Amino acid sequence: MSERTHGEAAVVSGTLVTVGPAVPHEVARLVAIHREGIPYSFNSRLGPDHMIGLYDVLLADSVSVVLAARIGDAPVGVCIATLDADALSRTVMRSISLSHWVRMVGEAVRSPRLVANWLEGIWVGRPVFLRGQMVRACLFAIAVDSTIRSQGVGAALVRGVDDFCRRADCSAYRLDTRVANKAAQRFYEREGFSNVRRRGRNTIWVRDLAA
Repeated sequence: MSERTHGEAAVVSGTLVTVGPAVPHEVARLVAIHREGIPYSFNSRLGPDHMIGLYDVLLADSVSVVLAARIGDAPVGVCIATLDADALSRTVMRSISLSHWVRMVGEAVRSPRLVANWLEGIWVGRPVFLRGQMVRACLFAIAVDSTIRSQGVGAALVRGVDDFCRRADCSAYRLDTRVANKAAQRFYEREGFSNVRRRGRNTIWVRDLAA
């Protein structure tokens, strides 16, 4: 999804910040923002080359979107969302080459904590239900450049995800964040997400677009 079709925006210190689907030449910068904002995630720990490959898969996936927040043409924030987390997971697994699997196993041997992070991610990603229906859509990551946080960029990215889901007739999506990340939890509560349960070090939130 390379067209800049989303119209979400925020005014930050008098400067217009626009939100739209990312394009390939922005990926390296978006990965840097992602890894700075979420350094503890499994994918972040595997390094920038791994992340760039993952972003390339996401940009080509028909049920997912990578949104970039920009000042002019410069990315200052990013979020990743999908309409079907399970389908995206299968797509990502199929995209990993044998040589990449070998590198990942090597990283896991050198850093056993990676394996723990991966297993934790599987547990946290177990199904969540709203009104008896499984919430398949997921906001996987949202990160804003450290120089411009708490000024409305994150909220504009959330509006972009809302728009992406609504255009696909999707009425809810989920996300998770660390229990210890109080700033993120305050942000999600302020944006209208509902805290539905805790799983280990993580809290699961749901955005009900039909409410």
